[in-house]
Amino acid sequence: MSTPRRLFLSRTRPRPQRGVALITAIFLLTVVAALVVYMAKISRVGGYVPTLSDLSVRAAAAARAGLEAGIYTVTVSNANPALDCASATTDCCPAAPTAVALGGTYLSGFQVVWSCAPANTSLSVSEGSSTYRVYALQATATYGTLGQIDFFQRTLAATVVKQ
Repeated sequence: MSTPRRLFLSRTRPRPQRGVALITAIFLLTVVAALVVYMAKISRVGGYVPTLSDLSVRAAAAARAGLEAGIYTVTVSNANPALDCASATTDCCPAAPTAVALGGTYLSGFQVVWSCAPANTSLSVSEGSSTYRVYALQATATYGTLGQIDFFQRTLAATVVKQ
């Protein structure tokens, strides 16, 4: 009589769970896949950082070159053959922004323009018997296309006084 009782107990015992390893494996696979995708995105963006930093420095250098071209044009007498820039009484600001041609490979790809700001004019100031011409110059260097990740634009300004 003891046998039926054992059968009765064995049927009421809860069965061991099956499929837990499969659920755990699927969960771990999902987590690992998500980490791989995240790391791929980080490495892709991280690859742009040195390039973007380099372009930023190059844009500043190109703007500086444009500013120096503008300073040279308004201060050196033979730089602008259309005007007599040797005299402080002559306004040597160009009527429109002037493009600067950059040579070499370091600044290739940049478009640089300089102009007198504001309104392409300068200011003539007299102090005693001396006359001074004050130029507010602005140079802008642009690289790439607006809206793209590699677009850079730097603007530098300087004030030059010529006697």
